[in-house]
Amino acid sequence: MVASSLSDRLANAATERNPPGSFLRSRRFLLLLCLASVVAPAIVYLLSDGVYDHGDGVRHYQIARYSWKHPELLLNHWGKPVFTLLCSPFAQLGYSGAVL
Repeated sequence: MVASSLSDRLANAATERNPPGSFLRSRRFLLLLCLASVVAPAIVYLLSDGVYDHGDGVRHYQIARYSWKHPELLLNHWGKPVFTLLCSPFAQLGYSGAVL
């Protein structure tokens, strides 16, 4: 009788620590979800042959890339000065560096 009550208490304690569905609310799940949301697009980008953004993104990249040679581009309103400032070191590595 004592052994069964001990096993029952251990089973109840395990259930209380990890109730069903608790993984979806855990920090580990949140970390895995954040990691997957960063890694998956990076893999898709690296495996693709073309440029994902054919419009404004290319122009923003060009402004960030050449802002070191032409500092007036850092203040270009259309180029979004904060984005240009933050992206310009990575844009020096090429379009792939700016995208990742």
